[in-house]
Amino acid sequence: DARLFTQTEKQDSREFVVELLIDASGSQRARQEKVVLQAYIIMQALSRVGIPHKVMSFCTFWDHTILQRFREYDEDESANERIFTFTTSSNNRDGLAIRAASQSLLGREEENKIMIILSDGRPYDVIMNRPNARNPEPYFGEYAVKDTGVEVRRLRNLGVSVLGVFVGEEKELNAEKKIFGKDFAFIRDISNFSKIVGNYLTKQLEEKCKYGLSFLRYLSVSAKYLLLIIHLYMQEYIHSIRNSKNILMSFHWNHVPYIRHAYLLKLQPS
Repeated sequence: DARLFTQTEKQDSREFVVELLIDASGSQRARQEKVVLQAYIIMQALSRVGIPHKVMSFCTFWDHTILQRFREYDEDESANERIFTFTTSSNNRDGLAIRAASQSLLGREEENKIMIILSDGRPYDVIMNRPNARNPEPYFGEYAVKDTGVEVRRLRNLGVSVLGVFVGEEKELNAEKKIFGKDFAFIRDISNFSKIVGNYLTKQLEEKCKYGLSFLRYLSVSAKYLLLIIHLYMQEYIHSIRNSKNILMSFHWNHVPYIRHAYLLKLQPS
C-alpha cells in the first residue's frame, strides 16, 4: 500500500511570532501620526499572512513605566485599529520596557521569535522633585545605554532575533550601535519603517526555514506576499494622505471607542 510511505506535515507561517515594541515617549511626538500609520501597515500585513504578532508601546511617567497593549498575538485583524489610539508622553526607560514586554514573547511556543523595537535611540528617564518619594537613579547616558544593551543581548542569548529601528538624530548612532550591535536600521524618514521591517522579516523567514526545499519555496512565497501587502498598504495610504492631510486625525477619532489596554510597572529605587 503506497500510503504506508506517505506522511503529511502541515507547515505554516505560525512557526514565527513577532512582537513590535514602540517608543511612545515625548520625543516621538513630532512623528506620532506617521508612527501610527507605519505600525498599522505592518500589523495589517502580518495579519494577512497569518503571523501571530503583538504590538505595544512604552513610556515612563513619574516612577512607573507604562506599557500600552494595542493587540495580542492571536487576535484577528480588527484589533489592529486600536493602534490609532497611540499617544506619546514623558520619558522612556527602555531596558525595563524591553524586559517586561519580552516575557510574553518568551512564553510563546513558536520556535522563531522576533522582536522589533522602534525608538529614537535615547533611553532617558530622569525623575526630579517628586514630593515624598525616593527618586530612582537618573536614567540617561552610558548607564541607560548599557542597561538597554544588556536586555537586548539577554534576549538574543535566549534565541530571540532583535531588530532595533532608529529614527533619531545621527549624533545618537553610536549609542544605538552599543545597544543593538549590527542588527539595527537607521531611517531618516519614518515612512520607511514598514519597508525596513518587511525586508528584515523576509530575511528571517528565509534564513530560519528548516523544513526542506519544498517548504522553503512556500515560505519564500509567503515572505514575498508579506512585502507585497506592506507595499500595497504604503501606496494606498500615501495616496490618501496626499489627498487629505486630515486622514489620520479622522481615523483617530473614529476609533476612540476602542479600549486602551495598559498596565504599569513600578520602578524599584536604585
